[in-house]
Parts: sequence; structure tokens; C-alpha cells
Amino acid sequence: MKELSDIVKSWTPAQWDALVRQYLPAEVLTDRFWRGRSGPCPLCGGHDRFTYDNKRGRGDWVCRKCNDGSPKAGDGLELVRCYTRMTYWQLQSELNGERAVPVTPRPVQPNQGRRRGGDDPAAKMRRIIKRWNAAAELVPGDHAMRYLAARVPGLRAPRPTALRLASQDYWHDGQLVGRYPTIVAQFTLPDGRMATLHRTSLDPVSPAKAMIVSADGESLPAKRNEVSALPIAGGAVRLMPPRAGEVGIAEGLENAYAAYMLFGLRLGIV
Repeated sequence: MKELSDIVKSWTPAQWDALVRQYLPAEVLTDRFWRGRSGPCPLCGGHDRFTYDNKRGRGDWVCRKCNDGSPKAGDGLELVRCYTRMTYWQLQSELNGERAVPVTPRPVQPNQGRRRGGDDPAAKMRRIIKRWNAAAELVPGDHAMRYLAARVPGLRAPRPTALRLASQDYWHDGQLVGRYPTIVAQFTLPDGRMATLHRTSLDPVSPAKAMIVSADGESLPAKRNEVSALPIAGGAVRLMPPRAGEVGIAEGLENAYAAYMLFGLRLGIV
């Protein structure tokens, strides 16, 4: 039996399109889908958050907020596997011409996504506040501080009130994958209101991001976003107070602290 990587290594973009067309239903495969325009996600059902861009010619796609509120992306194999709920072994068997164990496609239809707390902003805010209050303030030598010190050698910076440390379950596709020390970052708007949280799962032993793998071998992101209770435009994780009314912007905790160490910039992250 050929491995998946051997099967697809010489595929053309048209063959990747054909794979997607074989497994996804017609109501998903609209003209909007093939033109790479945003639309409903066939995996979580979320409205106007999924794009099939095929940017590498491998059936590439992205959902900006899939299932648990985190971005999710992959190639055509991952899209088919997630939609049909096949394992990699089952999909490999199918593409080798063998009928694998029968699979059951996701019942989620476009615009009928799973809702965590519904669309009620008040329910989302209660969820966010509960997660934030359950996390502890950072203290010297804790797992979060060790992680930041390992990523930015010689780190000397004000201890951020916008970061906390918690032990959180990691869920994926309705399955509990594990429990990890988690940096919880408070994302606030210019008026000080908390809009959402960002989470970074850490290795339970080493000062590093967690290597998270699902039961069927899928690598999962260590960094995830919570649900957003408010529009996030103009917001940031405010690591430090402004200096002379100004604050710099960086992408990621590590880059923000590295810039602070190099240039003395007071920073937030987006």
C-alpha cells in the first residue's frame, strides 16, 4: 500500500480539486468556494469564515475561527479527513483503491455551526471572564515566566498584568486531547474592555510550547484564540503601560519582549 505522501507527491492542482470534489457535498462546492471567496465552513458551519484558496496547489484552505474559536488550516487531505471524520489510515486506504471502514460525514451543514455559548455576547463575556478569573497572576519562576525567559534570553521586563497562568484542558473535535499549563493573555480594547483571550499551551515539563497531537496523528496548534465577546478592531494584549502616550505593536509575546530588550519599546501584541 502506498503512503499518502507518495500518492499525492506528483498531483497537479486539478487533481487536488478533484479530491475535494469527490468527498465534499455539492451544497458546499459553490462558485464562491472555487473562486476562493469567504463562505460557510464545511467543518464547523461558521458563517463567512472559510476560504478555499489552493495557494500551494494542494487543495489549501483556512477557517479563521473553527470549532473552539481557533484558526484551522490545511491541505485537501486534511479537509477531506476532517469533513468525513476518516483517519489518515482510512483515507490512505481509499486512495489506494481499497474501501476502508465506513465513515460518517459531519452532520454540520453550512450556516449551522456548533455554537459555544450561542451568539449571545453576554454569554461569551461570561465565558471569557470565567476563564480569566480561573487563571493565576504570574510569579517569578512559574511555568509562564520560565517559558518567556527561555524564549528571550536575559529577559528583564515589567511583569505583565495582561498575562496569567492556568491549567487548561485541550479539546479538539469534541475529544479531550490533554491538559496543559497555559498562558492566558487578556485582549483589551482602547477603552479597557476585555474582548477575548489568547491561549498558549506549554509543555508540562520543559519551558517550551506544547507539542500536541490528536489521537489520529494530527498536529494541533499550541496557540489558540477564545471566543470574542466584542469586536476586536483596535485591541491588543497590553503587556506594558504606554510611554509618553505611545505603545508599540508586535506579533507574539516573544517578538514583543525581544523588541523591548533591544530597543526599549513599550509593547502590546495583536
